[in-house]
Amino acid sequence: MMKAFAIGLVSMGFAIGASAQGKNDPVIMTIDGKPVYKSEFERTFFKNYQKDTVTKADIDEYIDLFVNFKLKVKEAHAQQLDTVPTLQRELAGYRRQLAKPYLIDKEMTEALIKEAYKRTTTEVRASHILISVKENAEPADTLKAYEQAMGIRKRILAGEDFATVAKSKGGSSDPSAAQNGGDLGYFTAFKMVYPFESAAYRLKVGEVSMPVRTQFGYHIIKKVDERPARGEFKGLHIWVSKDNYPGVEGQKRAQEIYEQLNSGADFGELAKKYSDDTRTGRNGGEMPWFGVGKYPLEFEEEVYKLSENGQLSEPFQTPYGWHIVRRVDYKDIGTYDELKPKLKQQIQRDSRANKSQESFVNKLKSEYKFKTKSEKYLPLLEAQLDSTIFLGEWKYEPIKKGSKYLFKYADVVVTVDSFATYIEARQRKERTRDVSQYLNDKYNLFVQQSILDYEDSRLEAKHEDFKNLVQEYRDGILIFELIKQEVWDKAQKDSAGLAEFYADNKSKFMWDKRSDATIYRCKNKEVALQVKGLLDKGIERDSIMKVVNASSALNVSTEVGKFEHKDKTILSDLNKGISQIISENGSFYVVNVREIMEAEPKKLNEARGLVVAKYQEFLDENWIKSLRAKYPYTINEDVLYSVKMKK
Repeated sequence: MMKAFAIGLVSMGFAIGASAQGKNDPVIMTIDGKPVYKSEFERTFFKNYQKDTVTKADIDEYIDLFVNFKLKVKEAHAQQLDTVPTLQRELAGYRRQLAKPYLIDKEMTEALIKEAYKRTTTEVRASHILISVKENAEPADTLKAYEQAMGIRKRILAGEDFATVAKSKGGSSDPSAAQNGGDLGYFTAFKMVYPFESAAYRLKVGEVSMPVRTQFGYHIIKKVDERPARGEFKGLHIWVSKDNYPGVEGQKRAQEIYEQLNSGADFGELAKKYSDDTRTGRNGGEMPWFGVGKYPLEFEEEVYKLSENGQLSEPFQTPYGWHIVRRVDYKDIGTYDELKPKLKQQIQRDSRANKSQESFVNKLKSEYKFKTKSEKYLPLLEAQLDSTIFLGEWKYEPIKKGSKYLFKYADVVVTVDSFATYIEARQRKERTRDVSQYLNDKYNLFVQQSILDYEDSRLEAKHEDFKNLVQEYRDGILIFELIKQEVWDKAQKDSAGLAEFYADNKSKFMWDKRSDATIYRCKNKEVALQVKGLLDKGIERDSIMKVVNASSALNVSTEVGKFEHKDKTILSDLNKGISQIISENGSFYVVNVREIMEAEPKKLNEARGLVVAKYQEFLDENWIKSLRAKYPYTINEDVLYSVKMKK
């Protein structure tokens, strides 16, 4: 997390990249005698300052940060952190990610984004029957699966019930079909693998597809319904699990919680105490935004009935138990421009990205005048291949024409020997299949990878923005490592320095006035009277909870500890001992105050996290001072203040 944050700061604000210098690009500053040009400063400055006007104060503030950054970059290179193998590998990983958008067909990607958006506005409900077959299955096995799928399709078209066929012996290979009859509910773009999604959207309602091939096998798809997209829902959720509370017990528990909510109880507090959904329960029942296809159909149907923010559902049942949901917010499907960045990211992670990359490779072939002699030389290799290739044991015996070019493009020539060596090095144990198809698949993959690798090697030369972006990440990685060594690690490991810093700054780490107390939060005034009566008799907390909650687990809850008055306002005017009944925000409280503590400095172990953070700031400030003394720098103010608003 810290590294991502540090690199993010660099990419947002401090790009270090070569720029065209000349008479129109004057030196804005020098560091240790080396020039920094105005274009570099402007590029980073306008990333962060996009206001209508830029003042002298804005420039003064930014140049101070910019100098600090440049000094740290200088020090990182002085310590040769750029030669550390682990950091080089890390940068290579970042670069691979950054390069992806540059290695696809942008026009094709745009078309895929538009297609995805159109599908996002519509929800499809479909059922399917799966006939499993591996992607690299033998032709005979593939044909057998296809014929089985066609046989099932004929049965359905002849009038047999789709769900019955899906559940029957020899029906769907999808294990869930036994329960749902193949019904997948409603879904939208990116919820299914791309070939399946495309087939479902192209069907008419009620229509049954021809067999659709995916990596899982062949699917027979029936389009059940189509409707406008419902948008996204955000809510609070309490779940009573049927496994923990089976039958009527679960219904009663859900109803009791619902009655408490209707009486004004805090949803978040009840979710923390009673929800069996531990993931959302610890956050007060808060669910992330979701659309269709995220949760069971029965759940989605109920929550989308809530038409207003704040509206509370009655307890409702799904196969997983009982649920209560409060609507927090709702948003409709956004516009194309609003969703485009998200859709683009989803496409890059989805199999449909292959279409864009294949199109890109075809364009590169044209640009680089790709030529191949595969028809002439692949048969020579195929004659050598045998079943040992599927055992990972094949050995290439160089052939007479191995040095001939198999294909070439730009200034790259790839020989038959190179391709054969590639196959030999990457063979592995796998299921035996057609040798000719295997060789063609490997050849196509080899050509594609070769061209993409070549293009990848030229990205910095072809794209100035990519070059700058890679440099930003490089500097971010180096600076992160440098700050880790000079600040973060020192603050954690320097116990003596930390203790001395704490001693000199105790007044900055104070407790507010506190009370050591047990706070009883009661369901109503009658319960509060009962709790106070028991406390006045000297009854202990555990016994009070047992007695008062005998009729309902929701009658009383407690908090025990030392509380600052600024956080617990009900403690502010209380004296030591047992309080009267306190009414606040619709709840009733009784408090047992054991001790009242005046404001005082926190002990080091009590404030360690905050002290370490402040100590890090202290170390960073001193480090910057030392760097400014170590590396002399000058600022050309005439050039600096000539920076204008970006045109």
